[in-house]
Parts: sequence; structure tokens; C-alpha cells
Amino acid sequence: MYQELEAFKVRVANLETKIASLKGEKLDCEEQINQLEAEIGQALLDNALDGTAWDENRIKNLKEQKAGLQDKINLLEERISVFENNRKEALLPYVGELEVGYRREMEQLRAQFTELDKDTSKKVAEYFLHLASMNKVLKQAQDLHSDFLQQSGMATDKHKDSKMSFPRVELFNDYTGVGKGIGRKEQEQALAYGYIPHFVKLYEMSGEIVLNKNEAAARIRELERQEA
Repeated sequence: MYQELEAFKVRVANLETKIASLKGEKLDCEEQINQLEAEIGQALLDNALDGTAWDENRIKNLKEQKAGLQDKINLLEERISVFENNRKEALLPYVGELEVGYRREMEQLRAQFTELDKDTSKKVAEYFLHLASMNKVLKQAQDLHSDFLQQSGMATDKHKDSKMSFPRVELFNDYTGVGKGIGRKEQEQALAYGYIPHFVKLYEMSGEIVLNKNEAAARIRELERQEA
């Protein structure tokens, strides 16, 4: 766990919280000033229009409250400015330990990545061996078909132009979107962005194999709804 980073985030959050608190205090003072100004204005209006008795002491008190709040606002603005302008300086002493933690964590991730990469060639080799195993069966079928044509041709021309009926494997098919192979684009997207085809994600989630992209995506959404 990158403890230094978490500690640094806490320090940053504390600074931001303090600044936000000061700004909140300032806003409260501004709202109180608005209320006082409204009250003073109403007293002036009442005296002018309705002949309401003029309470000089009350108005004086209101203005003193307003002046006190304005002084507080000025002080708050100074404090906010100091926090904001010196944010970097306040955090700078902790950058060293942040860098130490970064190097440690990055080295661990490098080692983990390198260890995983050791299996890359093995997985590729297994994939090619799997295709080679399929080829053995395909070759047997081709030999069987060839022998059948040759031997049946000794007696009849009925099967002379017969084509071998055998499953076709679409390793790459951009048109239908149901290719089974691993293209360069898919490899790069998986490594650089963590993107995997829908049928792979579905297999990871449930062990199901659905090659059609739209059908696999629909099944994924269904499983996600069930887990929600």
C-alpha cells in the first residue's frame, strides 16, 4: 500500500477543508451583512414614509455589527489568501517521502509486470500448439476425404467433384465480429488499456463462450443486473 501517497492526500484534503471552512465563514458573514443592510434600509424607509420613530441607538448598533462583520471578512480573506498562496510551500516538505514511496511502489509493480510477462511467450506457445492440434485433426479429415475420393473413384464418378464438409474456424473476421483469433489491435488494446473483447469478459464472468459481440454484451448486462 502506498502509505506515503495516502498520507499526502490527507494533508492536501486537510488544507482544502480548512480553506473551504474559512470561505464558508466568510459567506456566513456576507449573508449577515446583507441582512443588516436590509434591516437598516427598512428602518430608513419606515422613518421616511410612515413616520416611524427613528431609533438612533438601534441603527448605530446595526452599523457597528456590520463594521465588525466586515473586519472579520477582511481577516478571513487574508487567511484564505495565505493558505492558497502558500499551499505548495506547506506540502513541499512531504514530497521527499512521497518520492521514496513512489519509487518503492513502482519497483514492486515493475517486478510484478515482469513476472507476468514471463508467461506471455508460454501462453502464445500454448495457443499455437492448440491450433497445431486442431490442424492434426483437420489433416486427418483431409487425408480421409482424399482417400475416399481416390478409392470411390475406382468404381464410380459419383463423388469425383465432392468437397469436404468440415467446420470452418474464423480466426479473424472483422465483418461478423465473431473471430476467435488474437489480432494485433486486440493485443495492443488489452495491454495498453485493459480492454478485452466482450466474449472474453463474459468468459471471465461466467465461463460462458458467446462469440457474437452483441449477444455477449447483452449477456454481460444481464449478469451485471443480477449482481446489482
